[in-house]
Amino acid sequence: ERPSLLAQVGPALRSDSAEFEEMCELDVLQKSAAESVDTTSPRHLETLKCLWENAFPYAGPTRRLSDVWTQLGFQGRDPVAELRVSGGYMALCHLLNVVKAEEKQKLVRPALPMLATASMDVTAMLQAYLGLSETAALPAGCAHQPCPPEVQSAFLTVHARDERALGSIHLALVRHL
Repeated sequence: ERPSLLAQVGPALRSDSAEFEEMCELDVLQKSAAESVDTTSPRHLETLKCLWENAFPYAGPTRRLSDVWTQLGFQGRDPVAELRVSGGYMALCHLLNVVKAEEKQKLVRPALPMLATASMDVTAMLQAYLGLSETAALPAGCAHQPCPPEVQSAFLTVHARDERALGSIHLALVRHL
């Protein structure tokens, strides 16, 4: 396994605490972006269950494999298969955040059919743009266009103060679609 960027340059940055803090935040976010959905992880399974319960309150007990997932915009019966290649656990958390916000807004159900795809695409684009993932699966026709360093720096500063910042940006972008 390749050492993280923080491990490579961290000692040299300790003299500049702001830059070091940004590098630490970037390292944490890059690790988070690289986290695949793991069906053996209780935390991941609980998040998937929470998504099911919020998206399909009428559908009974959580089913990992079900045609019901397509109502949310997944292409097949297994959301985990799509999440593993489209943003991983971070995309699952972002989608749950969107579904919970949708419930609060009492949006009509017809707005949901493409929600999973749109949410996973936004997660992947944010991961690529903010330098959180070099391998994010971008939607067709989207070129990997990283943000300017000052934008990444500003984002990392904000995210260090409020870990919900990335999720809030994601939600705003999905709502804008």
